[in-house]
Amino acid sequence: MDLKEIERYFNKKRQYLTKEEYKTIIGALKKLDIAEKASNKHLAEEMKNKGNEEYSNGDFQSAIDSYTQAIIYDPTNVVCFSNRAAAYSKLGMTENAIEDCENGLKIDDKFVKLYIRLGMLYLNKDKNRAYHIFKKGLEIDPENKALKRQLDLLDKEVSNVSLENTQASSLDDMIKNMGMEGFKDNKIDFNSLFSNKNIKDVFDTVIKDKSPSDLMNMVKDMIGAMGSQDIKK
Repeated sequence: MDLKEIERYFNKKRQYLTKEEYKTIIGALKKLDIAEKASNKHLAEEMKNKGNEEYSNGDFQSAIDSYTQAIIYDPTNVVCFSNRAAAYSKLGMTENAIEDCENGLKIDDKFVKLYIRLGMLYLNKDKNRAYHIFKKGLEIDPENKALKRQLDLLDKEVSNVSLENTQASSLDDMIKNMGMEGFKDNKIDFNSLFSNKNIKDVFDTVIKDKSPSDLMNMVKDMIGAMGSQDIKK
């Protein structure tokens, strides 16, 4: 029953109705509208629960269908958008999941779980965007452990990349400052060498507390040994 269409019809015929008749009709339509919405919300809740059960059983496509029906009954049910996004994600339908998260946030931009889901979906696509999504969610819920954990992981990842770049640059500078650029022509790949965690850990232990002159001599000896091995036939 399209109550809005019925209301528009009586609005057009208002001139043929008394004030009291029009008021009675519109009042009745509003009551019907409220009852219909309540019924739809109840049906939406039933379909959501059905979808949750299907999701728990690993039947993600059926869960998607149930959540979709729930959304038809109640397009403002943000939980259904969030749950359907999770089901889409399980089936590798990332774009659909992202769309559901974004539509859910249009309904309720305080629903923190959507920021977690959306950020996770962007982790393999755009880490910078994922970071800002997690950050936005944390502004709403500053104590959310899941958001804090994801932000910490991204911060550490950025720090590690920065540290690796700094170490590689420092090693090149060390070789240059010692006037040893020629050794680089011996095809010694320092970046690859120090990307090996075991070698890097040993090197970090060895250079600890070494003076600059000791480091220079040590690196010269190491490069000399590696260079001589490289040219053996």
